[in-house]
Amino acid sequence: MKTQARYLVLVMLMQLAGCASPLVISDATDPPNTHLGNVTPLLDLIPPEDSTVKVVFVHGVSDHCPGYALGESKDAWLNKATMEALGLTALGPASAPEIIPDTEIPAGSDRELVSRLGIVRRNFTIARSATSMVRIEAVEITWSQLTQWIKNEYLGYDLSSVADFKPVDGCPRVPAWDEKSSQSSPQPRVTLNKTLKEKVLDRSLVDAALYAGTYGLKIERGFGEALCRATWPAGSINARGAGRGNRCIWPKIGEVPDQGYVFVTHSLGSRLTYDTLLALATPTKRDGVKVFEDDADRGCFVNHLMARTPIIYMMANQLPFLGLANAPANASPGDSQVPFIALPRVVHPADLADASSKPSADASPALGQEIKAFASLRSDGECGHAKGALSVVAFSDPNDLLSFGIPSWYVADGGERSVAVKVTNVYVNNSPRILGLYESVPAAHADYFSNPDVWKVMKCGAVGGVVRSCL
Repeated sequence: MKTQARYLVLVMLMQLAGCASPLVISDATDPPNTHLGNVTPLLDLIPPEDSTVKVVFVHGVSDHCPGYALGESKDAWLNKATMEALGLTALGPASAPEIIPDTEIPAGSDRELVSRLGIVRRNFTIARSATSMVRIEAVEITWSQLTQWIKNEYLGYDLSSVADFKPVDGCPRVPAWDEKSSQSSPQPRVTLNKTLKEKVLDRSLVDAALYAGTYGLKIERGFGEALCRATWPAGSINARGAGRGNRCIWPKIGEVPDQGYVFVTHSLGSRLTYDTLLALATPTKRDGVKVFEDDADRGCFVNHLMARTPIIYMMANQLPFLGLANAPANASPGDSQVPFIALPRVVHPADLADASSKPSADASPALGQEIKAFASLRSDGECGHAKGALSVVAFSDPNDLLSFGIPSWYVADGGERSVAVKVTNVYVNNSPRILGLYESVPAAHADYFSNPDVWKVMKCGAVGGVVRSCL
């Protein structure tokens, strides 16, 4: 009888676990409780004259290894099932990872083989119509190895068992991993708390802490180096680091094929992409240190790249949350709501002697102006001028602890007027909910790319808050 009762309870739980809320699609500027968001299908954003588009995948917090997006694993973002649903045809397997050493570590050190980045490429085709095909040159950038080693060495002792975090082929761990991880708590953690403490905090949220602090300079510079190499065709000598200090040489307009770009980012990867593109194109300081040396050719190419980028898909966006780390000391109740994300990024606090004064015409954009600055990357007349607004589609699971919808003040210039950015929030369910009480914390954050609703919105678009039929 006890076995039958347990079986009945299990069946009831499984039935209740299947309950999920429908998609909610809202433009960031929609009135409260109005869900009439519009999303343009991806292929409709690609100009008819473009036969090739480069799609750049950028992961977020937690541990990732090369192949996370384009590999053959069923857990890869573009796995076989997803390719079939999207109508993608692979033109061969994914490339072997292109290893990018940590440029902040002296060349020749074995340490740069542990702290590093990686690029994987894979090409696809997709039908635009019965007679027209578009070539997709997909590139994934892995920056996780820049933080894995420091999490291992400084928080590895807090893990209950290293068996939960085994090394992965092509994903290096520090040699002392096992020894340093053996100093875990002498008392065992209960299951739910263990998940929250070790997977969410020790291995995931800590990446955001590292990025928000001084270590973020290494991550941003490393990602910039990887992005430079990704713009060149595979095998190019410039992409292999032919420049000073084995660094990539940014192309001039015309040196690489003129093609469209699309970014697909997850979690911290969204802010990392935003920050890095802005820093590559405009003089930007981080804690008083220039993120990148001035380079007019690089800035012009990034302007051109952004002008050729019609849309950015952000999963598990954290812009509003991480931006609070930059709230100025003189912020007070009742102030107009503005994005805090750029204050130390484009204008260092030490440069603002009078926070209430407006920056001069030649100064970097100040608090509340960075979204306008980001949009303006697409409208530099000398380097390229975009047609239409930049679309940002932000996917969030309401039960994802590390995701935040983008509020209306992120698409306004200091709350006064709209800029050339259109933001749409799409709320999804990534994992079953149990009794209306719980949704798997890791799955809610990580499973956007295994959620068919996400890909359907990207491919089919939405009108008036309703996903179009196209699959």
